[in-house]
Amino acid sequence: MMDRLTRSKHAQERCRARSISDRVLELVFLYGRQHRRRGADVYLLDRRGFEELSAYEDAEEVRALLPKLRAYFVISDDWTLVTAGYVIDEVSPVTALAKRQGRAKP
Repeated sequence: MMDRLTRSKHAQERCRARSISDRVLELVFLYGRQHRRRGADVYLLDRRGFEELSAYEDAEEVRALLPKLRAYFVISDDWTLVTAGYVIDEVSPVTALAKRQGRAKP
């Protein structure tokens, strides 16, 4: 699915500036939740998705990517990545996990 994705110039700049890798986009797409918003699909990783990701993916990779897994991205109907960023909500499941593990906020 992700191979069909094209990126707007804006999205390329945002991903580069925020160090959001293709692997993070893939994981959020595979395990995250989709919301329809303003004519586009927003993907982000919720608690259930994070638990599924943790169960099926390599634990070391998940640990290494933990701060980046707070990413969200927006895909238009023509499969263009419009933008990407990070969820800043303190109730993010990734933040909650990091706090339970005694780590600083990702």
